[in-house]
Amino acid sequence: MKSFIYLLSTLFMFCVSVRVGFTQGVGAPAGVSSGLFAWYDAANFDVAAQRWPPKVGATVLESFSQTNAAYARLNQYEDDLNRNFSIVMEGRGFRAEMLPNDPEASYTIFAVCRRNSTSAGTYQQMSWGIGGLSAYPGVTVGEGSVQDNRFKITNNRTVNVRESRPSPKGFKISSFTFSYGLNQRNLPKIASISGESAAIDAGNTLAFNNGWVYINANAAFPPGEFEQRHEFAEFIIYNRRLSDAERQRVETYLSLRYSLPLTVGIAGGGRYTLNGTNDLWDQTRAFNHHIVGIGRNDALGLDIRHSWGGVYPEVLLETRDPNTRISTDNAFLLIGDKGTYHEYANETNTVAMPGGKRLKRIWRVQNSGVSDSVQVFMASLVAPEGGLSLDPCAPVRLLVSADSTFATYTAYPLTPALIYENPTTPTLFSSYRTILRFSQGESFVTLAAINSPGTPAVAAADVHAKQFTPCVDEEGFSYLLNADGRPLIGIKGLTGEELAKAKLEADIRVLDEPARFSNGASTATLMRRLVTVSSLGTLPSQPNMTVRYYFTPEELTDAQLPDGTGTWFKKEGSAAATLADFADDGKLTTGVTTNLLVVNGDQNGVSYVEFRRLTSFSTFGFTSSVTSLPVTLESFGANPENGVTQLSWKTSSEVDALSFEIQRSSDAAGWEPVGLVPVAAGDFTAPRNYSVTDHHPLKGINYYRLKITDRDGSFALSKIVTVLHRLTSDEDAVLYPNPSKNSILFRHLPVKPELIDGISICDINGREALRSGVNISGEVDISSLPTGIYMVRVTLKNGGQFTRKLIVDR
Repeated sequence: MKSFIYLLSTLFMFCVSVRVGFTQGVGAPAGVSSGLFAWYDAANFDVAAQRWPPKVGATVLESFSQTNAAYARLNQYEDDLNRNFSIVMEGRGFRAEMLPNDPEASYTIFAVCRRNSTSAGTYQQMSWGIGGLSAYPGVTVGEGSVQDNRFKITNNRTVNVRESRPSPKGFKISSFTFSYGLNQRNLPKIASISGESAAIDAGNTLAFNNGWVYINANAAFPPGEFEQRHEFAEFIIYNRRLSDAERQRVETYLSLRYSLPLTVGIAGGGRYTLNGTNDLWDQTRAFNHHIVGIGRNDALGLDIRHSWGGVYPEVLLETRDPNTRISTDNAFLLIGDKGTYHEYANETNTVAMPGGKRLKRIWRVQNSGVSDSVQVFMASLVAPEGGLSLDPCAPVRLLVSADSTFATYTAYPLTPALIYENPTTPTLFSSYRTILRFSQGESFVTLAAINSPGTPAVAAADVHAKQFTPCVDEEGFSYLLNADGRPLIGIKGLTGEELAKAKLEADIRVLDEPARFSNGASTATLMRRLVTVSSLGTLPSQPNMTVRYYFTPEELTDAQLPDGTGTWFKKEGSAAATLADFADDGKLTTGVTTNLLVVNGDQNGVSYVEFRRLTSFSTFGFTSSVTSLPVTLESFGANPENGVTQLSWKTSSEVDALSFEIQRSSDAAGWEPVGLVPVAAGDFTAPRNYSVTDHHPLKGINYYRLKITDRDGSFALSKIVTVLHRLTSDEDAVLYPNPSKNSILFRHLPVKPELIDGISICDINGREALRSGVNISGEVDISSLPTGIYMVRVTLKNGGQFTRKLIVDR
């Protein structure tokens, strides 16, 4: 199965066009030029002549073999090396007499290579070596167990440098720093494999034999028919001892160029840096394995647009347009883990979260200057409840969080990256894909299966968008998306086919501050966010639609006037027409829909208001106004009596008042008149009392307000009062008592108490006023809540929830 999946991953890689990972002509690896003696890049290999000319230096490496049949070839399409070249050496090696015959010389050598098979004979060929018949020092990468990498110091001394985690690609970055002679015998030899280094053999001299360099061979045992196969991508020789900082710079350079992970930040591990000063990776954060990334550094010739790490393409980063490099010079985006490997999602490696589950395994991201959107590919088989699912609406999400607990996160929908189609075989794929823009600095990612469209994006500037999700979430919403795939608005009530026919577009207008109007007699504000939804196609004949409108609490607070009447509105026309209408007199005088059902809530921590029961789309927003009343209203109240509602109010003065209209609502959104009281002509300064009976109140909560009309046609609205008319009995209510003063009790719960996770109580603006950890089947103390109308949200352990309206009346 694993080999099959690896084949799939390879096919997937071939489906993507070749990326540029390196620019020829750069002067030295990571800018470390002092002492650069010879630099061999596989891209320079002369296949026809079987010679390897250097890009820096004068000596050509010549090939040799025990058999004429052996032939080294150039591999141009190896995904393991990030689309760079490698030389496949099978039964053939390379050599040159090139190093000065100096017993006091020091060298630092780097090699990017892998060993693909084992020799059929008893002698294990070296990957590379320097010296005479026994090729010392030398290194065999991958000898012994998969984690052992053997450095041969002399003809009878061998030291293993053991990686805590082997490179899953086989290719490794090996380096060796050493000196010859008695005068330097106390200098330790520094051996390193893929960033993990060790000081070895200090205090012992290393005999100098001659200046020969051997690759995939040595003088005593030239490569022959049965020797193992090696691949080399790069070979670099410095004729001095590089410092730890310099060596780590070169290793970082090779890691980025070839998408080879380094192990850093552990005992013996190095740093991830290109200049020795600035770290591209914070090694104190413990995610120090399998670090790969994309980025750009013009001075070093690095242009990396594609990079992946892991045994299979578990994590793959690409620029959004593979033909375009990262827009900012010296910017890098890296990702790494804690040394974990590919595992199928199961009960032991996942953790429950609201609405679903996520992997326990997480990856850390460090962004140093990349502002571009990038493509992220994740292995499909490790996705919880989503492996190999071709359903574009599967609940598979990539979670991105600012911290490793994922207490808050942004969820990005994932779509299958198709790689194999056949009329007689089911379509298969190896990865999921999404596009996003990472924030600067640190973030964390993981895979999850959750019934969530993701965290909405509350745009800070004007947006025009028309890309809707093809999927409907568990609430029935489709979402208009921004460029990063995050929801901008939600639409409910249209099927996928109806949504396609409607051809919806949205314009979000965001003002610098709320629009304001004042003429002395009245003051009004218009919230700075206006959302216009328009249909360029055809809507159903009798639609019943909902728009979910996202906003920030600060935007709503800035627009609300003290003692003002706030109204969420739908206004026919564009946002510009709405602003012009408001500027005239602070009122929206035409095209305002007054029978909207408006509901507040939050989605992944983002506030929203829903406009329900829509038959058309237009401009949505919020306005608040304060108007000088034609009367001074001393009191307004309502009480239930024998199945009717008695309403009464008292005025202390009346000037040019025309009438009082009593309005009733079942939801405090849509209102209807239930009584009208004319006012006697004239002005009054003495107290006056009024009363009206609502003989047919609604079952449950009744909301009442007064519409006070002046003789010039202007009007104002009073505060809202509530009355609860019981249903058949108290047992029919979920909350009891309601209205309440000090505590509430839940009765007739729709689910078992043990399935309930908690309770939160929000005010009518959606702000959380109380969160209770009390057993939901017992009493909940609400004595701290002021008088008002609240929504009680009960959250279930499976991520579901239900809400009930609560009146606190003191």
